Amino acid sequence: MLHGIDTVAHALRWTQPGLETVQTGAGRAVGLLHIEPLTSVPLGVDLASGT
Repeated sequence: MLHGIDTVAHALRWTQPGLETVQTGAGRAVGLLHIEPLTSVPLGVDLASGT
């Protein structure tokens, strides 16, 4: 699970269940989203909004 945390307000902004993060940088996290057992799809998530 990936969590987006606002470090200024010290608050949890968003979560992305099932995402195994592989790389972060340039405002985006990239990883594998586990959608069912033994099945994953690549996914990029905006770090500011979680979309």
